[in-house]
Amino acid sequence: MITLHKSDSTFFTRSIGRMATALFIASFLVADGSAQSRQRGQRPADGGRASQPRQAPATEDAANVDTTRQLIDELFQLASEATTVGEIQQALAQVERMRMQPLDNVDLQYLNELQAWLLNRRGEAYSQAAADSAEAGKTDVADAQEAQAQSDFSASIELHPHWRPYHNLGVSLAMQGDYGGALERFTAAIDRNPTYPNTRFNRAELWLELGKYELAEREYSQVLQLNPEDVDAWVGRGHTRFYLGRFEESLEDFNEVVRRQPQSAVALADRADLFAYLGRWEEAAKDYRAAIGIDRQLGRAFQSAAWLMATCPDESYRDTELALKAAERAIQLDGSEDYRYLDTLAAAQANVGQYSQAAETLMGAVDVAPEEIRPELKERMTLYQAQRPYRDNTQ
Repeated sequence: MITLHKSDSTFFTRSIGRMATALFIASFLVADGSAQSRQRGQRPADGGRASQPRQAPATEDAANVDTTRQLIDELFQLASEATTVGEIQQALAQVERMRMQPLDNVDLQYLNELQAWLLNRRGEAYSQAAADSAEAGKTDVADAQEAQAQSDFSASIELHPHWRPYHNLGVSLAMQGDYGGALERFTAAIDRNPTYPNTRFNRAELWLELGKYELAEREYSQVLQLNPEDVDAWVGRGHTRFYLGRFEESLEDFNEVVRRQPQSAVALADRADLFAYLGRWEEAAKDYRAAIGIDRQLGRAFQSAAWLMATCPDESYRDTELALKAAERAIQLDGSEDYRYLDTLAAAQANVGQYSQAAETLMGAVDVAPEEIRPELKERMTLYQAQRPYRDNTQ
């Protein structure tokens, strides 16, 4: 599971996406994504129409120039206020009508950029609609809406290769599992705007998912230089450093997450998992207890605590009855689709002497586990068949 951040407009939440809600025309219409601001009705000094009205030539065409300028100003107003797909489509239709007017090169460039911005906005609206449709179980509708979103993002890029539609197209492709295509678009967005942290975070998440841990670690570090408040980046770098074997640095990151979110059960459970891996049982048990105390619906905290109480090599941290109850509670909360929950229940059953039940439960875990995990589970099966409990090993 990965998390993607959006580009300050609407999109997904953790398990790919997080974006705020206002996409300003100002930032889009400035060439190369440079940070220029302007009041509504004004246009950027570079890469678009002049911020001050141009003086009309003293010819018979002056009236036409003034009319064109007024129409473009009205179109800008219409575009800036458009929020729904229908309103955006009205603005796009008006753009096409404007192309019938006599336009100079500056007006035409501005019109292209405005159309690109509107296409990106419509793409975002379709993507949000696709997410809503998917949540409602309307997968065919969602697929069609996401395809339309990708078409709009691509059309926006063709008209004006701004970093935002590259970013949004990357999010859309990543949601569909096209990580290669997503990485290509995120990289294009970063090339155009290297200081926007959300795109770098998204690229880091994909590097992590693809097992490119060195690349992911460097990218998360870049994100944190740009935005130290991004807790998801601290979490991501903590996981990445763990996979790299840099355990103390990983712990520093998880400590920072807990410092910033002391009431986050997930943060405490993450740190507890690392403590348990390092054989720091007391600290692991303390964090698991705290996580469950904060959120008694967090199944993974029950599952991890049950594993510790059932398999810890230090007998003083084992508790046969509590381990079994916690393992059963985890499955009640989250179901048994994750093999680790069944593996934990089997270990708790074996720890209490229910070896036949443990073997049966573990067989269910083998059935749903990834292929590369099954040999490890089968080794545990031999222990239960020999009526022996499993004891975990530290690093």
